[in-house]
Amino acid sequence: VTLPYTCVKEAVFPFVKFPGVDITLTPEMKSTGEVMSIDADSNIAFFKSQLASGSRIPAKGNLFLAVKDEDKGEIVGIARGLAEMGIEILATSGTCDALNAAGVEARKVARVTQAHPNILDMIASGSVDLVINTPTKGRKHDTDGFKIRRAAVEHSVGCVTAIDTAHAVLTVREQGRSVDLRPIDITRI
Repeated sequence: VTLPYTCVKEAVFPFVKFPGVDITLTPEMKSTGEVMSIDADSNIAFFKSQLASGSRIPAKGNLFLAVKDEDKGEIVGIARGLAEMGIEILATSGTCDALNAAGVEARKVARVTQAHPNILDMIASGSVDLVINTPTKGRKHDTDGFKIRRAAVEHSVGCVTAIDTAHAVLTVREQGRSVDLRPIDITRI
């Protein structure tokens, strides 16, 4: 049976209540709640789930990118699409260099261990509206990525940690200019 709608469940995690915990998910994590959204369009269902769970997908502002090397090729198209919508792209040196080399305008931001103001300062000051950070293997608490993800949680900045979710964010932003977020009656689809 093919249903004419998509349901998206999103877990709700109280990461802000657990300082020192990485926000990347592992199989043993348990959520404190969940939301479900329904829409005829799977991307809009995803967008609704993010809104309902308290995650923000901003339509404008500054996006910070720091992705692992194997994700740099895929992030170019995502960054280009978001930049074309007027979102300013900020990135650490490696990601910034990859974006600029591909013709995507990005502004280099100091890493966590570099001079101030660095990316943590920018997140704390409200200068960053969304973070896309794909973690490297291993769950080390002393990495820049861990500190960036923690800062995003602690300052209520949306944080995406997977490329497929970053693709969904782009698609939602592309469609989101005219999104009807009213509940739908699935009995009428």
